[in-house]
Amino acid sequence: MNCQRIKRLFLISCIMFGSVSCASTSYYLQSLNGHLDLLLRKQPISEILASQDTNTLLQGELEMALDIRKFASEHLALPDNDSYSEYADLDRDFVVWNVFATPELSLDTKKWCFLLVGCLNYRGYYSEQAAKRYAQELEAQGYDVFVGGVTAYSTLGWFNDPVLNTMLGRENHYLASVIFHELSHQKVYLKNDTPFNEAFAETIAQIGVQQWLDQHGTDAAKSIFLEKQSNEILFVNLILQYKKKLEYIYNLDISVNDKRASKKLLLGQLVEAYESQY
Repeated sequence: MNCQRIKRLFLISCIMFGSVSCASTSYYLQSLNGHLDLLLRKQPISEILASQDTNTLLQGELEMALDIRKFASEHLALPDNDSYSEYADLDRDFVVWNVFATPELSLDTKKWCFLLVGCLNYRGYYSEQAAKRYAQELEAQGYDVFVGGVTAYSTLGWFNDPVLNTMLGRENHYLASVIFHELSHQKVYLKNDTPFNEAFAETIAQIGVQQWLDQHGTDAAKSIFLEKQSNEILFVNLILQYKKKLEYIYNLDISVNDKRASKKLLLGQLVEAYESQY
């Protein structure tokens, strides 16, 4: 990898994962090393498919990925570039782990600000252990914290994003959804507006998967996708219902301890409602 590409990689690491001042050296090093490892593992899918050593299952999934990639540009007007023409096996279940945090009695998500992409509602780590260590630091500061694994991310066109092993092994529509979603970030991206960016990408992904299944999916695949959509709507509605209840509690003129007790009771009710629904 030449010097120019190394410089570019360091810049994209600052853009994706760091603060405006690039102050946290250790954080930038893990970002740089993590993305560099991903790039070094990439292989052209065409070469993998031509290899006699490629197992049948992987071959089928990668052939599908190429079909999905072609569909994205031809039918959804998504960027026509070399993204998802390569494959990387990371030997783990997730590519990064994102840390989300809110103050204990608030629904205002903590934001981390990056160069060019603006402020995001999460901070990513290539190591689950590192993400959990940072989460513990935030918890010690009084935040409610969630750490979640992510199967893919977009470099917004700075690099050609590969298909990852973390994206495979699920229902066919999942791979299509991820590719459509991440390519949508290359098409439209607004600084400082995570909700819009994610909503836009997810909308394109949902529309794209429906169209792709209409042309390439079996009746069983279509049924699974529709059931998943229905369950997601129920889940979102459930969360929004309890979000309103939490907002009400947080705005009450009562003591902090009373708010904590009410919050604990309400979250217990949410768990019960979720278990009964699913």
